[in-house]
Amino acid sequence: MNNNFAFIYQNIFGRDFYEEHFSFCDFLFDEGLYFPIGLTTLIFSVFSCIFFYYIINRPSFSRWYNWVIIGVFNFVICYSIAYLISYDSLNSLYPGIFPASEFMGFSFLNGTISFFYYTISMLLFRWWSTNAKQTPFPH
Repeated sequence: MNNNFAFIYQNIFGRDFYEEHFSFCDFLFDEGLYFPIGLTTLIFSVFSCIFFYYIINRPSFSRWYNWVIIGVFNFVICYSIAYLISYDSLNSLYPGIFPASEFMGFSFLNGTISFFYYTISMLLFRWWSTNAKQTPFPH
């Protein structure tokens, strides 16, 4: 599974965030950090979508900007998760090698992927919502 998430992070989304010889990616892969970060991001993004469409599910809350607010909340949480997991793991094993900008860049990429997962989940789950099936855009 680490290989699958590494492919998503490095090849599909990471082309604009990583340089060609970016050693940070190698350390993330070698320590097996793509799997816990990627799985946590996927689960939390799907849960955020379920939270919006089935738990909140109020007519007054079914506006596009409320959907975006939950998506931004998802982005911030997944950004924080990626930063904390990668920083704690890599900084304890290799202290002082990586500047904070590399952790923040990876975390921003993770937040972007989480919003992508959130959007894909929206396309799957919104159809069965009673009050928000038109959110964020009508059929």
